[in-house]
Amino acid sequence: MVVPATQNGHALALPQTKSYARIPQVLDVPNLIQSQLQSYEWFRNDALREVYEEISPIADYTSKKYELHFAEHYFRTPKYSPQACKEREITFSQPLYVRTRLVMKETGEIKEQ
Repeated sequence: MVVPATQNGHALALPQTKSYARIPQVLDVPNLIQSQLQSYEWFRNDALREVYEEISPIADYTSKKYELHFAEHYFRTPKYSPQACKEREITFSQPLYVRTRLVMKETGEIKEQ
């Protein structure tokens, strides 16, 4: 037998409870990773280029015979796909290559690689 709660002979009002177990309308979830993907693409395409431009050319300060210039960078195809890396529990990596130009000031010779 349930006895209603009372205080000084008066019935107490029970607090009304709300159930959030069922929501009538589910909101669409935004693409939360989109800003991270955009940031990564900016890093790959623009940030690396800006760094190379900032430090290029690197001069030989001791004998002043050489200068190293950074031309462009590119990424080659990764050895494993992101899914394969997850399955193998290894880090996803992709080789980065930079085209460089070595200038030999004494002879005027330029080597590109």
